[in-house]
Amino acid sequence: MLKTTYILDTHGLLYQLFHALPPMSSPKGELVGAVYGFTKDLFGLIERYKPDNLFCAFDLPRSNLPQLLSKPMIR
Repeated sequence: MLKTTYILDTHGLLYQLFHALPPMSSPKGELVGAVYGFTKDLFGLIERYKPDNLFCAFDLPRSNLPQLLSKPMIR
């Protein structure tokens, strides 16, 4: 039987949710809207599609893949 695997662009999704949802804050005043939206989307994905594997990928603080691919490779 084939297994399903989902890979989430977590950084991109959090960024989108931060700007798409109305401001929400914790009792301490911390912004929590993106975390709420991400958790809701994550549980919705799991409930709807029931993936066998789920990976949440984050961007690294250094060069990204398009930048790496645009440079000539040294052999």
